[in-house]
Amino acid sequence: MGTSADYKYEHHLIYYKATCVTNCFQVGVEQTPATETELMGDAYPNPASDNQSVIVPLNITTSNARFTVKNILGQVVLSYDNLSVGKQDITINTQHLASGLYLYALEAGNTVITKKLSVTK
Repeated sequence: MGTSADYKYEHHLIYYKATCVTNCFQVGVEQTPATETELMGDAYPNPASDNQSVIVPLNITTSNARFTVKNILGQVVLSYDNLSVGKQDITINTQHLASGLYLYALEAGNTVITKKLSVTK
């Protein structure tokens, strides 16, 4: 009889354990990175008018994600820190924003996604 060996594989919250007796082979789960569209959708409506709420759909895959809205000068006008993992919508109220171009961004782990939002009044 062959030798016995234990192998452990960890992938996020999934735990695998296998025991190999003879003719061992390697197994694994390949994770493809999420595309930008899967992490942060487009704001709607865009362009937005006065006193309108803009919705940005998010799918957070890592903890400590951050969502910011900056004016064209790079000043942060809205910020959500430590977003929880999962699907959620961010609501941007345009009532206090001047007409112009804004950049909204999602920072999650090593990924930064930035998109444009236009506000007209």
